[in-house]
Amino acid sequence: MDREKLKLYLDSQNISPDKSIISSCGTGVTACIIDAALIEAGYTGSSHRVYDGSWTEWAQRVKPEENLIKKK
Repeated sequence: MDREKLKLYLDSQNISPDKSIISSCGTGVTACIIDAALIEAGYTGSSHRVYDGSWTEWAQRVKPEENLIKKK
């Protein structure tokens, strides 16, 4: 996808280069791809970061007594 099409797509998803963006996913791999897409689309002036541990790391760090993860 070329830069202009990528920017149009991100804009259509209400992703603004004027706001902070934190990319996360299940393990961090897709989050890095999203961040690379932001750079390719020219979102270099925005504040964007990758939470590379993503949900997997977060779930391992949370304590059961915090009741933040509920298994069904």
